[in-house]
Amino acid sequence: VSEPSTRAYEVFTGVFLPGKREEWKLSLPRTASLSQMAREPIAEKSASGRSLRRSLSGASKAPAPPIVTPWLRAHVAFLSAFVPGFDLYAPRQQSVHNEDLVFWALSCGALELAHRLWQRCRAPLRVALLGQGMCRTMMSSVTQLSAQLTESEKRFGRDALGVLEHLPDNDVARTLLQSMTGRFAMLGTSGQTPISVISLAIEINHLDFVAHWLCQSIVTEMWLGRTPHCGYICLSQFPNLRLVCMQFLFPMFQLLPVTFNDLHYVCHS
Repeated sequence: VSEPSTRAYEVFTGVFLPGKREEWKLSLPRTASLSQMAREPIAEKSASGRSLRRSLSGASKAPAPPIVTPWLRAHVAFLSAFVPGFDLYAPRQQSVHNEDLVFWALSCGALELAHRLWQRCRAPLRVALLGQGMCRTMMSSVTQLSAQLTESEKRFGRDALGVLEHLPDNDVARTLLQSMTGRFAMLGTSGQTPISVISLAIEINHLDFVAHWLCQSIVTEMWLGRTPHCGYICLSQFPNLRLVCMQFLFPMFQLLPVTFNDLHYVCHS
């Protein structure tokens, strides 16, 4: 066996060949030192991994960069006089949407352009209701366009009813009319919280919209307690006053027609 091969064997096995032990004792590293040398890169990697994790955790806690919006304060203040909640909506947007252009076209008197832009909106029900309310607000201050604004108001009302007529079923209508999430949920609100489309229709007093059979079925379910925000049970039908009084007198018995609120389970599952 050659001398380099012998040296490699003794280094990796820790067994010294006869006649070579005294010779290699002072020049060769021990097995313990070899294992220590093998552990040093691992420790270095683990230390670097810990520092990397600390840096990443520190980066996750860093404040988010401010949103850069294209809306100027003067524009926001101007449109907020016609569209409730626009002052809360505009600072959160990073670009201008078709919904914004509809409001801007109405404020400039370009009514036909506003209706053309409405056809490309992603929230047609909400924008149609807000456009109708915006026309009502402008009619009190702009007298020379009162006839055009009246016709535009009726047209937005027909457009909103047309969207309702093309909804496939009650589940889709419930999702669209009761949703308070999304990019445009702050448009139309009079406070600091989002507003649903059906609540917006009630606030602007759109009687034809609220009287639609889809809206009426959703309002009936809300009265019965079949909403995601109610409890685990709801009424299956409207009870009479006698049955309600008997339920209060005999609380140990179930007299009211109740059933499980499936929307509560779907929302909290």
